Amino acid sequence: MDPDSYFGSMSKTNLVMKKGGPSAWDNVNTVDKNYHCGGSSYSMNDLDEHDSDHSLFTDLILSTTPVSTSNICNLPKLIELDEPRQFRSLQPTDVIGKEFSSVANAESFYNNYSKAVGFSTRKDEMRRDRQGVITRRRWFVTQHTHGLVSQNHTQFLRSHQSVKESDIAQLKSWRTVGVKTAQVMDHFVDQAGSFSNVGHTKEDLQNRLDAVRKNELQSSDADCVISYLTVKTVIDPEFFFEYTTDEDDRFGNLFWADSTSRSDYGCFGDVLAFDATYKTNVYQRPLVMLVGVNHHKSTTIFGFGLLGDETVETYTWLLRTFLVAMHEKMPQSVVTDGDKAMHKAIKTVMANSVRRLCCWHLERNVQTNIQDGNFTRAFCSSMLTYMTLEDFELKWKNMVLKYRLNNNDWVNALYCKRKLWAETYLRQSFFGGMRSTQRYESMNSFLNRFVHCRLKLYEFMQNIDRALDRIRHTETFNDNQCGNTTPVYSTHLTSLDKHVATIYTRNLFFLVRDEIKEETLFSICNFVQDVDRFTYTLKRFGFDNLTWTTCFIPSTNQIQCSCKLFETSGIPCSHAFSVMKAMNVKNILSSLILAR
Repeated sequence: MDPDSYFGSMSKTNLVMKKGGPSAWDNVNTVDKNYHCGGSSYSMNDLDEHDSDHSLFTDLILSTTPVSTSNICNLPKLIELDEPRQFRSLQPTDVIGKEFSSVANAESFYNNYSKAVGFSTRKDEMRRDRQGVITRRRWFVTQHTHGLVSQNHTQFLRSHQSVKESDIAQLKSWRTVGVKTAQVMDHFVDQAGSFSNVGHTKEDLQNRLDAVRKNELQSSDADCVISYLTVKTVIDPEFFFEYTTDEDDRFGNLFWADSTSRSDYGCFGDVLAFDATYKTNVYQRPLVMLVGVNHHKSTTIFGFGLLGDETVETYTWLLRTFLVAMHEKMPQSVVTDGDKAMHKAIKTVMANSVRRLCCWHLERNVQTNIQDGNFTRAFCSSMLTYMTLEDFELKWKNMVLKYRLNNNDWVNALYCKRKLWAETYLRQSFFGGMRSTQRYESMNSFLNRFVHCRLKLYEFMQNIDRALDRIRHTETFNDNQCGNTTPVYSTHLTSLDKHVATIYTRNLFFLVRDEIKEETLFSICNFVQDVDRFTYTLKRFGFDNLTWTTCFIPSTNQIQCSCKLFETSGIPCSHAFSVMKAMNVKNILSSLILAR
């Protein structure tokens, strides 16, 4: 073997492991019979007698020595050590004279040796020359007075617990998608084969991550958030954000919306839903998501609010700031939960908007307060089914009598709010099919991963952006489906079916196609022709006691139906298709195509 390739050429600085001596330039081949360790003197005979005590030669010096190749050939030729038993078999004479190309390599060797033998080490003295080259490096034993530890305990010695940069990089990557530190640690254990092979504990990993995060965020968390949003305004000139501070100049409320959100509100801002249910950050601040429904019948995000509290004043500030960002465009209808502060703010800022209570929250509240599954199902039927006022009042009266709740204060209070939740009272207002604030499933599923994470505001903002990208990726996919695929035509009204496919997005096409298929269940039982309209009365097969009235107005080319599905959801109903079939209309009337 070429000595230069093994130890490094003479042009390199070579580090030789030696016993502490009077000079850092001792001849490397001179074997001193006496060694000094920890203030005591030992002879070679002493070392032979105590060869089981591996701590006798742990006080080591690394020195830069101009070693010739002839001297290198006389050094002990050690194998590349990679197993604990190989380290434990070493004798002092095997170590003295071992040469390294760098301090890092020497430290790695000594650390591996101490781990195999069963003690911990600590860095001590280091000297440099005038050129900054290391001329002396010393390590010493920290566990000597306590004896050597067993092999299964060396993993807990301080010098043998270290978190590699690659581990931190993996941890940061996993945490950006919501994987917890404990789960990442399990992944490391699986890769290494056992806990002892990982080299650190879960606490070490978390502490190192906290240190890295603290170093990355030199300024305050609030300042980082403001800087982050300010940079976004440079990248996206239409990006909008507004924040408040309290009397102590502490961070208060924050609202932000990018250009895409503002543009989407211009197209789909007729319906607005918002809810404050997430507090997935270290400060436990409520996150308010202002959302709507787009032309794909999917969630679209209009903006976010990170609030200091949930008071009327705070919600009022949020709504007014939102309207400023959206050029003062008011929504036709608003869906929200039953929070009183939120309800008062909506009534103040958006007084002309139709308000609707979230059906999901109502169902949960009924189950919590009444604790009767049968009543909950009966209530949901009354809440979601469209019927005449007389039918609703009769059904409600019979329901509370049946379950003996006519004197229940909570149920009576719920009835007083019926105009905010009953489909009977809300059918004439457009909601785009939205009855609940729980529309943003993809956003919820993503943010749920961070509920137990110790996220700073800056990190929280980044995760919000990732969730928003996911929603918009879904919209791009839906756009691609509409532009590059053709649906299967499966109804009996083929001409109308084909026309529907060219007008509506794919998700809406499936809903309209269901209405066309359901048309076969209806029959016209009466027809009246007046001067300005044709009136059709329809019955559904199997429901002789129910009738629907549908009118066609020739002057405006409009079809109006008593079910009011088009007015509330924006798609034509099956009754309208029955009339179009009777009139032999091949294409959907333009008045039944909602422009949004």
